[in-house]
Amino acid sequence: NIVPLLDSGHANDAPYYVMPFIDDETLRARLDRGERFPLAEAIALVTEVADALEYAHAAGIVHRDIKPENILLLRGHAVVADFGTARALTRVTDTGSGITTGGMVVGTPAYMSPEQAVGETEIDGRSDVYSLAIVLFEMVSGTLPFTASTTQGLIAKRFHERAPRLSSRVPGVPDTTDDAVAMA
Repeated sequence: NIVPLLDSGHANDAPYYVMPFIDDETLRARLDRGERFPLAEAIALVTEVADALEYAHAAGIVHRDIKPENILLLRGHAVVADFGTARALTRVTDTGSGITTGGMVVGTPAYMSPEQAVGETEIDGRSDVYSLAIVLFEMVSGTLPFTASTTQGLIAKRFHERAPRLSSRVPGVPDTTDDAVAMA
């Protein structure tokens, strides 16, 4: 469930990756049409993404940018794209002091884990699990757990507010699912 890497290299000191063209849509495109996913379909797709992440994490690779734009829907199945590009970008912009150039935080604020949001350089697979839980929350509820008018406000909410339960936005969600999303 990972888009394969066909080639890679450097151009102007920046890495590039060559992957096959996937002629289908992203999860973002479907969400942007205002479609909510039935719980069973959302769980099936998220399970496929989780399988891809488990495989990568076992190899010591953290995606760092799990979001609907990086999940492709190919003939009804989830395929993860842009695997590891955020980590490569961090390596390219690292000043040698452990701080990325300009204090840059890598990832997408609406989906990044708290440790990623504050610029921790050593994160693990739990950060991807956090992001995947936000994706599932959005797929089922049609909304993100946290919103704010600024990036800083969005990140601050992760530290000062408890994330809402999925069941608070989607009545009837089974307790086991509600608990799993809250734990992640």
